[in-house]
Amino acid sequence: NTCNNNGYGMWLEAMMDSTICNNTCNDNRKAGMAIIYRSVDNLIANNTISNNGHQLVSDDYGMWYAGVGLVIDGAGDYNECNGNIIANNTIDGSRLYGISIMHSANNRIFGNSLSGNNNTTSAFDPMWVQAYDDGSDHWNATDYGNLWADWTSPDVNGDGIVEEAYLIDGGANNDL
Repeated sequence: NTCNNNGYGMWLEAMMDSTICNNTCNDNRKAGMAIIYRSVDNLIANNTISNNGHQLVSDDYGMWYAGVGLVIDGAGDYNECNGNIIANNTIDGSRLYGISIMHSANNRIFGNSLSGNNNTTSAFDPMWVQAYDDGSDHWNATDYGNLWADWTSPDVNGDGIVEEAYLIDGGANNDL
């Protein structure tokens, strides 16, 4: 699927055991992909999510998640979005976070490439990180984590893997 130049590239609710793969969600005014309300045990993989969330003024449809590339939100009683796998996505150029996970737990996030989200450059600045997570999710849930374009050192042994964890806004999560 190609979902370009919309308010939201994809808006998905209450999905279970679904596969959301190989989509392109570029240049959407509010968010590239929003997965919300009781969406559990899904695979979100191999998607390209670029240059989303640049609308700054509200329209008649609200501004939920405006500025984010990929958002997962389980807000409300019994609406958690748990057990999802977010893997091997390319997310770049979002006005705010590349990935934002709220009111959810036990999601696994790995193998994603994030660059240029939330005003980041090639040099890390703790004021401008590329992801948000207020739950207890698993960043780096496999033998490898995520590729952060602004996180390239320290790499003491030169293997391309940074030896210190990338901090995630919103809580105690990090990606090592």
